[in-house]
Amino acid sequence: MLILGKVSWLFYIVGTALVFGSWINAVSAQTGWIGWIIGMIGWGLGLVHQKTKSEGVSELQRLAQLHQDGQLTDEEFSVAKRKIIG
Repeated sequence: MLILGKVSWLFYIVGTALVFGSWINAVSAQTGWIGWIIGMIGWGLGLVHQKTKSEGVSELQRLAQLHQDGQLTDEEFSVAKRKIIG
């Protein structure tokens, strides 16, 4: 999921640069509109990345509680944690 976060920033920055470039007439207005679309894709990917990251944290907290309560062995906890972290 780390790659998704980096890709979202890349899309967002490129899109912003294209939009700004169209404002200062460095690129055509059509390219500026494409920049808006690229920027929005980056923004959307960032939201997906945040949601996925927060779900992983919640799952890790749940697993830690199960492990602390004795419902998961050390090995089971380690395996499940590695699956979530990736």
